[in-house]
Parts: sequence; C-alpha cells; structure tokens
Amino acid sequence: MPEGSSNPVPAGTRRLAAIMFTDIVGFSHQMGANEAHMLGLLGTDNHLLRQAITAHEGHVIKTMDDAFVVDFPSVVNAVQCA
Repeated sequence: MPEGSSNPVPAGTRRLAAIMFTDIVGFSHQMGANEAHMLGLLGTDNHLLRQAITAHEGHVIKTMDDAFVVDFPSVVNAVQCA
C-alpha cells in the first residue's frame, strides 16, 4: 500500500458483490395446509433457482428451508438471475 494512503485495507482484499435473498411467501402456512404438495413445489423451486444461479455466475452462500442467500459478482448478474 502506498505510503500516506488513508485506506487501511489492501486493494486485493476487497471486491464488489451483490447479494440476493429469496424466500417463498406464505411457505410455512402452505406447508401446514398441504405438506406433500409444498415439498414438491419446493423441490421444483430449488432446481430452477440453482439453474438460474449457475447461469448468472452466482454462488450459494446458504440455504434455509425455502430461502437462498446468493452472492453474485455484479448487480447485473443478480438482477438478471432474479
């Protein structure tokens, strides 16, 4: 890092990223109403999301039941995936 720089973080350790969070609205309620049907829909949703994430250079950080947290290299990739 150049002397006198006010940036304490070396340039090589930072990067821009876009985070996408997905969640199925009403999932818990629908699971209570018809669990078998919702599990089938969840499988379809997960399959389609993973295909779109891969196609747009995303990386799944975490999944939680019906939710995904995904990292993308740019906002463009995240919006196109969404």
